[in-house]
Amino acid sequence: MFENKKYLLIIFSIIILIGASCSSKKIEPTYIPDDVSGVFCIDLKNVSNKATDFSNAIKVMSGDKYSFVNQVFNAGVDYSKKAYFFIRTSPELSQSYTAGYIPLNNKKKFEEALKKSTKENNINTEIKTKEDWKYIITENQVILMWNEKQVFFLLQGDKSDEEKLLANAQKIIKTPENQSLEGKQNSFKELLAQNFDASYWLNTEFTTPKLPYLSNWGNLESILSLPKMVESNYGLITFEKGEIITKNIVKFKEESFKKYKNIIKTSYDQNLAKSIPLTEPIFITAFALNMKEVEKMLDEWKFLEKLKIQVSFIDMKIEDFFTMISGDIVISGQTYGAKEMQDNDFVVALGLEKKEIFDKFINEVASLGLAKKKKNYFVLNYDDYRVFLIEKGNTLYLTLSADLRDKILNENNKINQKLSTSIGEQSLLFALDYNKLNKFIPWDSIKNSDNTKNMYQNIMKELDTFEMQAAPWGNATQITNFKLKLTNKSRNAVNVLAEIIDKINKDAKERKPNM
Repeated sequence: MFENKKYLLIIFSIIILIGASCSSKKIEPTYIPDDVSGVFCIDLKNVSNKATDFSNAIKVMSGDKYSFVNQVFNAGVDYSKKAYFFIRTSPELSQSYTAGYIPLNNKKKFEEALKKSTKENNINTEIKTKEDWKYIITENQVILMWNEKQVFFLLQGDKSDEEKLLANAQKIIKTPENQSLEGKQNSFKELLAQNFDASYWLNTEFTTPKLPYLSNWGNLESILSLPKMVESNYGLITFEKGEIITKNIVKFKEESFKKYKNIIKTSYDQNLAKSIPLTEPIFITAFALNMKEVEKMLDEWKFLEKLKIQVSFIDMKIEDFFTMISGDIVISGQTYGAKEMQDNDFVVALGLEKKEIFDKFINEVASLGLAKKKKNYFVLNYDDYRVFLIEKGNTLYLTLSADLRDKILNENNKINQKLSTSIGEQSLLFALDYNKLNKFIPWDSIKNSDNTKNMYQNIMKELDTFEMQAAPWGNATQITNFKLKLTNKSRNAVNVLAEIIDKINKDAKERKPNM
């Protein structure tokens, strides 16, 4: 009797263990394939804490065409984790796709929302099961899969039958770790270890197309292969009150970087940037090139010989052009869209390294009738345009505007204080003022038949300024900061961004096709 009870207890224990193991079936981890073109990641916890209405952020990921996805992704989503969206581009549509993983914490709630949404949107599909995933397929192009932990979606570049679509989806979700971004790309693991609201990772494995005409103008194949210098490129995005800040990190391959790094100077001449005679510029950009290194690079690319032919009519050596200017360049504009080109306040400032060589060059051009010498400046005529060349100190200014010419000649160079704060010890500056740009856009002449005008106006109203500032050049790891400032300074940018997206979606729905 006792023996029978012992055996029954053993059998009962085994049944319990088997039942427990079945009910807590291990779900295999999912990875992103290493051959994707790019990844966009959202830290749902960080963003949802800042967002008052996070659903609009989900909308932009899935698009209006599949509006039911918008609804179901707001049910059962685990906002304590990260969501991943990735894309693969290929010349073959069948090899291109957009996909993503979104974490779940309530599978039942998700399924209920899915069933309700497909019914309301008249989507004729049924829920099927494959291994430990459930899935639905719509339009033979989209598959939505889910299990206890996450939702996976795949939008293929072309339509195919259900069997092929399911096979493609399974291939992605079964990506082994040793063939994934997490397993093979240190830069991707490095990105995920940092704090961000959103981030992006770009695949730097570009290939150079073999086109027959490339040999017609120097070694263009070498130029097109420059992206191969980059080992990794990713960005960290944070949403703050009134602004979106992006930190872009590029790592160059050491060997290639050593070869080309001296082409760019450590930083541009700040005094040159501050000498621009524009008090309210729409934009300004400043950078500096090492002209001797540029000459060397052009020679390697077989460009120099062609340039020699272009300037053979002037009694100067091609090498003189690379010692004449310092390589510091500033470009800025204050007006846009004037009826007459000459009325646009636009100026280019170049640093002069050897003024005597420039003086020889401009006098050679004038002797050939290509430029007219005035009292203290030159006028270069090109078709219907008139370009003023003004040499002032160690700077050469080029402008179409007579007003700017006079300001430069009278040394009335007063850049506005707001822009002055952007100029600093950096290798690249680009600043754009949306408010000033908006004033010069000819909105009245833009037709509004498809609501495009409304859409752009709605976007422009929300934008204040944009700045791009690259750290001093010289390290194989280059950091560039982007800052988009919004008009509304009191609210977190993620909420304003969601409203902009919502407006764009509404405008798109209201558009009518041109007849």
